[in-house]
Amino acid sequence: MYGLIVLTLGISLSVGQTPMELNVLTMHNIRANLDRRVEPCTDLWAYACGNWSSSHRQVDNFGLAEEHYARAMAPLLDGGYPSKRIQPPRLLQKMSDYFRACVGNQPRELELPQELRIGSSDWTVAAARLRKYGVNGVFFDETADVAYNDSRRHVVQLKMPADLSSSRTQLGQELLALGEKFRREESLLQSWTFAELKQQIPQINWHNYFKELLDTELNDVDLRVEVSDLEYLRAVGELLQRSNLTTVEQYLCSRLARPGLRIRGSWLRSLAACVVMFGKYLDANRLRLSPEQLDYVRGKLRGMQLKIGNLPDASTTAQFYDSHYDSANFSSTDFQHNLWQALRLRTHLQHAPLRQPGAALSLMHYYVNDDVFVARNAPYFEPERNTLTVPMIFMQFPLYDHRQHLIFRHSLMGFILAHELSHAFEQDGILFDANGNESPIGLGIRRLTTFQTALQCVKRTRTASLKERLADVNGLQLAYDAFFGLSHDSHKLEYRPYAFEREFLAPQLFHLSFAQFFCGRLPPAIGHDMDDVRVNEAARNLHQFAIDFKCRQQSQSSQIDCEMWRPGRQ
Repeated sequence: MYGLIVLTLGISLSVGQTPMELNVLTMHNIRANLDRRVEPCTDLWAYACGNWSSSHRQVDNFGLAEEHYARAMAPLLDGGYPSKRIQPPRLLQKMSDYFRACVGNQPRELELPQELRIGSSDWTVAAARLRKYGVNGVFFDETADVAYNDSRRHVVQLKMPADLSSSRTQLGQELLALGEKFRREESLLQSWTFAELKQQIPQINWHNYFKELLDTELNDVDLRVEVSDLEYLRAVGELLQRSNLTTVEQYLCSRLARPGLRIRGSWLRSLAACVVMFGKYLDANRLRLSPEQLDYVRGKLRGMQLKIGNLPDASTTAQFYDSHYDSANFSSTDFQHNLWQALRLRTHLQHAPLRQPGAALSLMHYYVNDDVFVARNAPYFEPERNTLTVPMIFMQFPLYDHRQHLIFRHSLMGFILAHELSHAFEQDGILFDANGNESPIGLGIRRLTTFQTALQCVKRTRTASLKERLADVNGLQLAYDAFFGLSHDSHKLEYRPYAFEREFLAPQLFHLSFAQFFCGRLPPAIGHDMDDVRVNEAARNLHQFAIDFKCRQQSQSSQIDCEMWRPGRQ
């Protein structure tokens, strides 16, 4: 029921407008964002988004969507249920308590919960308590996730933290030095039982750590662990054995002060069109895959799932939510208490599958529950599930409305879906088969000369993330081909103007709508290139862009035209 309430809110934000009115509004927004002093052939993002900031106070379109969504959710969380005759789930009452405490919160220094105020002479117990409350990467990263070769079984994963530079204490600097000494680009992965973990890394008291974290005694055989950075973990254990208690406490206090814990229907056509077009890519077989490799890729494509909302299948009843979140004890007045409760609840639910027989994954109860501190508002692809998820907050204007013209839906939502679909077939995603397990066939595809040549083409320009660059480049090509067809050439066609737009013809409007998804104040990017780079690099690798905007020869010379799966031009 809760999922239905949220979906209804998302759909209802732009009701009352006819399709023509909505298209006129969309076109008005596109025009208002343009900076006509810039040549699109030189800088598409600056041309499409140059005036966005002058008319919006939000950081980007996600901020705009979040604000619209928050306005719709606030009355519900404040007690304005759709019908007074319906008893809301207990979870909705807990959400309402959390919301009211947040609204009434007076900013003050963060106070630790009682459990973290109790000192311990055992650093493993202290680290486990911090992990309970969402603080990971203190000395090592610990996560509960599916096994690399069995996507239906949960395991504990242990490795070196990605960032060891957050503490300036003496111990923090020693940990940083260990990271620099032992970090490897490709770390060997070890798969052990819990008993083997204790034997292989005796420098760390794993029994005390997991007993504190999971509040239970562990079976030495049933629990499986996947360990990376073995030499680092042994060295950390030795370092902490010879460190005094004061040094360890200073480091732990510095980690608690880190910024992350401060208080302050028709879319389906777009995905189907992209899937069909990718099938045509495979028919052309640009990468010269073997029959076995083609079957492997086609199997992934056929088996890919689409989810609207990050919700488990079992979430169709209020009873599921009442049971799943039963341990959360929120107050309507104490926000700090609620914050720590929410962090502890998340860690508890992350590790709950480890307590099940065989640590088996239940797909009926599965949803993404990771350590991200902000709302998931952008679609994402999970290779272990072979699933593309579109959060409900994304399903609203200005990002999406089912009444908009196809040109708007396919250029924005179509690109997003094609981008995420492409993650299944970039250099990391290709390793996972249709069932979400790593496969030697995928590794063989990645090692192909044709595949590596495509990677090297994309690497010709610097990028913060190769796989995200590939998803942008391949995704825009796929979305464009899905809408206009393979080998589209606007020089050879005449276009009838749309009733809601007389200046820009269909191909140009496609590019503008795509680019304006990325409009904003260029906030710092995490795991991606900056938004202006993403737009311009994707456009540079779509040779039709220069044709559609009638770019001069010198502008066309900046085109790169890297293509991986797309059939070559005749």
